[in-house]
Amino acid sequence: MEKPVTIQIDELKKDLVEIFNSSNLPVFILEFILKDIYTEIHSVCQLQLEKDTKAYNESLKNDIDKKETDE
Repeated sequence: MEKPVTIQIDELKKDLVEIFNSSNLPVFILEFILKDIYTEIHSVCQLQLEKDTKAYNESLKNDIDKKETDE
């Protein structure tokens, strides 16, 4: 069985907390780092949404075209 995503998320959070705590960096520096990481992740998510939307719309168009040719 593959590890459930809930467990993966929990482990990641614990690992990140451990890394941040062991870095000995001031909290305000960690905040900047987290903001940068969030910005990068958000950009990737937006690109994925655009890609998924385009693929979905093309799929719908293909379904409509197929129905029209079947009739």
